[in-house]
This record gives sequence, C-alpha cells and structure tokens, in this order.
Amino acid sequence: MRDVPLELPEKVRRKAESLGETGLCWLANLPQQIAEIERRWSIKVGRPSRNGTEAFVAEALTADGQQAVLKIVMPGIDPSHQEMRTLRAAMGRGYANLIRADDDENVLLLERLGAQLHELGLAEERQIEIICATLRETWMPLPDGPPFTTGAEKATELAQVIESKWTALGKPCSEHAIDLALSYAEKRRIAFDPAQSVRHCELLGLSMRTGLQSPVICQ
Repeated sequence: MRDVPLELPEKVRRKAESLGETGLCWLANLPQQIAEIERRWSIKVGRPSRNGTEAFVAEALTADGQQAVLKIVMPGIDPSHQEMRTLRAAMGRGYANLIRADDDENVLLLERLGAQLHELGLAEERQIEIICATLRETWMPLPDGPPFTTGAEKATELAQVIESKWTALGKPCSEHAIDLALSYAEKRRIAFDPAQSVRHCELLGLSMRTGLQSPVICQ
C-alpha cells in the first residue's frame, strides 16, 4: 500500500460516486491500484491534478528521472479507449508521448507537458493561433478499432449535458442562454458532414502539446 494518503479532487470523487457501485469500487480500490502500478512500472506517483474530472490524474516520476503524468480512467468513461488509441497512433506528434499503457485497466503514463495555455497570459488571438497550429500537426488517419464519436454525435451529447445540468443545478442562468447554447449545438450537429470536413475532434484530457487541459483528438 502507498505510504502517502490519497487526496482526490472533489469533482473526481463526485463523478465516481455518481456511477454507483462501479464508481464506489473504483474509489475503494484506487490506492491499491496506484501502489501496484508504482511497483509494476517502477514509478513514483506524486501530487494529483486539481483539474481531474473523470479520471485520477497525478504527477509521476519514472525510475530514470523522467517527469510524467499518470492517468487512471474511471470504468465505463472511455470504453473503446479512444484516447489511448489516438495517442499511440500520434506517437508524440501534436500530443504528449504515451510512455506506456495498460489496455485492460485503461491506465496511461504520459509525457508531462507544461502549463495550460490559458495560464500563459497570451492574447486570445495568439492562443487560437497556437491551438490551430497544433491541430494541424495532429490530423492523421483514423486509428484502427471501434469508430470514434462523430461531430453530430458530440453535438447531441453536449446538448443533453447542457439540458440536464441546467435543471440539476437549479437553473443557474437564464433560459435564453440555454436556448442559445442549444441552438449552437444543433447548428454543429446539422453542419457535420464527413465528406466535407476533417472529421470530428473529440475532446480528451491532458494530451495536447499546447498544455491544454482538454486537447483535441481529430478523426
């Protein structure tokens, strides 16, 4: 077992608890799982990220002194391992390098990137230029395996999240704002055409070389 108490961000804990028995078991077994990964991969897991939501994400140090990030995805969050498959295909081009992974448990050890782009104090236009330049590096043929989420599917998913969260949070903003957001999602759903686009870009965490929290993985 680890000799340091495990501190999880509250968002991660709440998300796991929302998954019911599966999430509760994941939480209960997490300290032992981390200890086993430390032993098996010869790494030392350090401070958890405060920005995690659907995975345990923490700093790590390899036996040869390489700074890395350990990511243990919650059960059922990414069942087709879209992030892992894309990172393998990218081989560090536009994304953090995937040092090693456990397919059975959906665990990733990633190259540690720098600060998030929004923390650098750059003008918004410059941030967009950097994101777009990085995206150009990331475009690649689809990796083998199950299909990735399409743009239309992602727009539908986002609309469902907007509606459900607005109600669950006690309607914290105006109905007009929600209607506007839903209209934008619907426009993106209708606009998606695989024959006329570079396919959908799926948001996944802690992988893009800009240092973004939610980098883009293109289909």
